[in-house]
Amino acid sequence: MRKLTCKIGLIAAILVFGATNVLADYPDRPIKFVAATTPGGTADILARGLGEAMSKILGQPIIVENKPGADQIIGLEYAAKGQPADGYTAILLGLDGQALLRFPSLALLNDLGVDAVHVPYPGAAPYMTAVASGAIDWVFLGEVNATTLKSRVRILAITGKERSATNPDIPTFNELGFPKLFGPAYALAVRKGTPQAVADKLTAAATLAMNSPEVKAYWNKASIELKSDTAEVARRTLMDRYKFYEEFVKNGTMKAE
Repeated sequence: MRKLTCKIGLIAAILVFGATNVLADYPDRPIKFVAATTPGGTADILARGLGEAMSKILGQPIIVENKPGADQIIGLEYAAKGQPADGYTAILLGLDGQALLRFPSLALLNDLGVDAVHVPYPGAAPYMTAVASGAIDWVFLGEVNATTLKSRVRILAITGKERSATNPDIPTFNELGFPKLFGPAYALAVRKGTPQAVADKLTAAATLAMNSPEVKAYWNKASIELKSDTAEVARRTLMDRYKFYEEFVKNGTMKAE
């Protein structure tokens, strides 16, 4: 039985659209990080590792709350509409959502001339169980999950420009002639209207946390290869991928339903 995996990339930045410049005594109470995935999913793991380190920097507890479902929409609705724009609720979300699981696999199958059926799952745990039991033939997994299942699945290739330090014997899709396949990117975001001073403080804390030996050790243990960048890079990544998916639909590889 052969499986596919995708290498994890991370863009951690505070995305705030239409931020105000109101100063606030922040933070003076616990902060909530929303993970728009099930417990054990990549966003959940990232939120817990980053939250623990940032809580020490900010001097307040950071509590992770899982809001999975509807391709991150439930978590996004909760964070963007259901909570105040005060910086006490942030969401760690994938910039691609389920599109990253479906579009690259369709691109690969299209290049290979292979027909397959896409089977959606609500989170990481169910599809990990499915691929490990043989209920599905192959899957794109984050490297953290693929490494966990390494004794039960065969990893064929990873995304990214370079081979993984965790699995250096596994070739990249680019090496195999499939440059269209890229890995996931994640961003830490707060609600529109959050004071800029608050967003800046969160950004500074996130940057310090992600560059700390403690967090780097956490990523290594979880088989996550970390790359952090700015909010502007996250915005560009979001727009670039939107254009990629838009073109993907226009060329007929996927049709709107």
